[in-house]
Amino acid sequence: CINGDCTPLEGLCTTYRDCTATEYCDEEEHICKGPTLPDPSFFDGDGDRLLFSYRGRIGSDDSYAMGSSPVGQATFTWRTEAQEVVLDYYAYASLVPESMLSDSPSWSDHHAIIVGASHTISQNLQASQYYSVSLGLAKEELASWRASRQFIGEVPHPVWATLYKISNFEREDRVHFSAVCPISWIDETTTAGRLFLFAPENESFDAGEPLMVWGNLPLAPMLPPEEENLYCNYTRDGAAITAQEYEEGIASSGYELTCELPEEVSQPTAPDWLTLIFSGTINDPAVGLANFAKGMGTAAVSLQGVSHSTADYYTLSYLYPVEGRDFVFVQGLGSIEVLGADHYRYKLMRLMISQESLLALRDSGDATMLPVSHEVMVTVDSNESLVYNGVNFYRVCPMAVADPVAPSGLVGSCFTDQSTFDYGDTFEVAATVNLTTEQAAQEAWHGTFDGCYCYMSIESNRIDCTQFDTYAQGGGK
Repeated sequence: CINGDCTPLEGLCTTYRDCTATEYCDEEEHICKGPTLPDPSFFDGDGDRLLFSYRGRIGSDDSYAMGSSPVGQATFTWRTEAQEVVLDYYAYASLVPESMLSDSPSWSDHHAIIVGASHTISQNLQASQYYSVSLGLAKEELASWRASRQFIGEVPHPVWATLYKISNFEREDRVHFSAVCPISWIDETTTAGRLFLFAPENESFDAGEPLMVWGNLPLAPMLPPEEENLYCNYTRDGAAITAQEYEEGIASSGYELTCELPEEVSQPTAPDWLTLIFSGTINDPAVGLANFAKGMGTAAVSLQGVSHSTADYYTLSYLYPVEGRDFVFVQGLGSIEVLGADHYRYKLMRLMISQESLLALRDSGDATMLPVSHEVMVTVDSNESLVYNGVNFYRVCPMAVADPVAPSGLVGSCFTDQSTFDYGDTFEVAATVNLTTEQAAQEAWHGTFDGCYCYMSIESNRIDCTQFDTYAQGGGK
């Protein structure tokens, strides 16, 4: 070096500029090493193949278990004689929890790094279908390559590579169905696959270290369409189900009751109305709303020609006294709007049927009854909720109630001789109840109010709505 201007000796380097485009400069030995990526011929080969490159950080086994693996850059190409599919969406690499491989003897002495990506086939608001690839590499074998300065060779064992077709379906009642179907996998009966590893910064391939790897793996021929379902795993909200249960589940609406009720229970006979179908457990209010078991149901409200969603967030049921009598409530919440931090607006619907009238219906041998005043009641409100200084505040703007003067509609329920319509019972109901927006009818239920009323924590703690407005704007003390 003369005055800081250094000329590398022949065969040595100081920066990557002293090396070829496919080499790097080892900063300790000052030697150009490489190659840093495979030759194009690396990806040659006949038959079905999985060709891939991945560059990113290795996530921990915890991140994989939580579905939060770090995202990398990757291209997986599934190549067959008939098609070439590129899977490059949401590529990731993570260590795999040991518990997931406890039943696999070939992995008993190894830890797996899983590398994956996907390709969307189709997607809409209710359903999606996509290809997903899962590749498993043994981190101990990669570390051995790194220690012996091996860059390229046959894929070390153990290894897995599986291509899946995954179908997801969310039913109208928000129950999620999934079918995960392996349709091709690594073919170990043919020439072994090839792997290229670039690991100048790696030590043990633990979480946080980089992973730069390329591969060319032979795959078994893809299953024909008529056999794609042979090895599927089916779930409903994460729980395993059979293929028949899956097919029946996605074909249904989720709102079917266990008995047949007349069509009139879903046919309004007035301009303003509620129609409802519900099935779920009757909850005990003592456990608190946050711990209530949700039900399956749908509720439609029409007021003065305008439709309102009152059950797209939840529907549930509970037993609660009204003026000294027990009523079975079906409550639905929907149309949520976020107005600010801890500040929401939503529609709330309650259908209330006296326990006495339900028991009388059971004993009568009939399945339907008219919505008689004081036996069947409905309220529909537009609510706001706000948390201010750790206290809950509410504004209730009543929209409609069941018409107490001229009640009409029809209520039907499914039950057995043992039904008691009490805590823990399954409650199934379908109803059409005609509503009214008349002020007098609403005040008979809610008490006197001027359009809306407000309260703090519980409904009996009424407050002036100007106080609510002040808190909503961030004022007050």
